[in-house]
Amino acid sequence: MFAEQWQVWVLQSLVVFAAILVLAACGFGAFMGFGLLMGSTMQDSSAGLLLFLILAPFVFIFWAASIALTCGMYKTAFKQLQGGKIQVSDVFSAMDCLGTALLAGLCTSALVLVGLVFCVIPGIIIAGMLHFTIPLIVHQRLSVFDAMAESKETVQKNLLMFILFQFVVQLIAQSGQYICYVGLLATFPLQFTIGVIAYRDCFGVAGARSFQPPPVNPASYSRPPGWSAPEQGSPASPAGPHWPPSAVAPEPPLCGSCGTILPPGARFCPACGGAG
Repeated sequence: MFAEQWQVWVLQSLVVFAAILVLAACGFGAFMGFGLLMGSTMQDSSAGLLLFLILAPFVFIFWAASIALTCGMYKTAFKQLQGGKIQVSDVFSAMDCLGTALLAGLCTSALVLVGLVFCVIPGIIIAGMLHFTIPLIVHQRLSVFDAMAESKETVQKNLLMFILFQFVVQLIAQSGQYICYVGLLATFPLQFTIGVIAYRDCFGVAGARSFQPPPVNPASYSRPPGWSAPEQGSPASPAGPHWPPSAVAPEPPLCGSCGTILPPGARFCPACGGAG
């Protein structure tokens, strides 16, 4: 998925990192500025409380922006998975589910934090069990607790492998920082492309594409009704399926814009990105 439209993914990563850096710089600047201004004129307790009240909105905005951009990256991945042509602006396309995602992020973070307090391992297990919460909200528009319950029920079927999967995906996503952090532009999107492929395999996605060439196994081909082998001694027939004279091969669905053959159930044309 990343290799197919890597230019858009790299630009989206750049937008995400730029937004996070701007918000972090604003918060740090406000903290330092008010700290210097108030530190010499107020008592330590009053100055600390005021700094907390000033910094708290920046922390909330930073966290909310991170959730919004994460949802946008997932929505971009789902769009490409279903045959759409993605754009950089798609990173801002998840505002319709932002409220639910924020509440889900708050609940998930609180549960993971509680689990980390108890010897770390419970927190890792909880994080693995709730791995699909945000994708379920983005794709299926589930409520917070329905998404958490659905993720938990699916992951519990193979808990150890899901925990290892999440750990490896995070390692891959963060590996770009070892190339002067520039590599993150390429590795950061992989957690979303890999994530939606795993989501597709676990929950199913209507019109989802496969990005791997299908294996060719002639033995698995089925004979259409009315097919018969050529008689002995007759000239060899050309390669391909032998349809009886009365049978007509089904017409594949075509894109109304460019005429490209559409995959079964596709919502978007893989060639032009138009609605299927």
